[in-house]
Amino acid sequence: MTDAKIKGLSKPGVYADGAGLYIRVHPGGSKSWFFIYRRKGIRREIGLGGLAGTAPVTLAIARRKADDMRDMLANDRDPFAARQAAKTTPTFAKVAEQLIEAKRKEWTPKTEQEWRVHLLEHASKLGNLAVDIVGTE
Repeated sequence: MTDAKIKGLSKPGVYADGAGLYIRVHPGGSKSWFFIYRRKGIRREIGLGGLAGTAPVTLAIARRKADDMRDMLANDRDPFAARQAAKTTPTFAKVAEQLIEAKRKEWTPKTEQEWRVHLLEHASKLGNLAVDIVGTE
């Protein structure tokens, strides 16, 4: 797929980019990305976002999101289960913010900034993960 080809899609249907990544063209003309995988005999379809709107998901972003899903599967983690857990379990970033806020009165501004950098910038890849699936590895 290319950006130009995706832009030109108008017939409703499902079109493959490869390795589990698809775009669906809806009857009204809107387009949305999704990822399909099979784990332990169960087929899952996970939405990755629409091509238009306030937070458009471009081809490049959709591919990155699909890569993240593949990485999870390669590391024996189920992307669907992770999403479900994230709905009820706070994310790493949320817990990091709560920790920083709780410690703010004890810390100097420099210490607070150091913790922000370590937890929210250096560990940014953990930010959207449910805190209960984050391990030491």
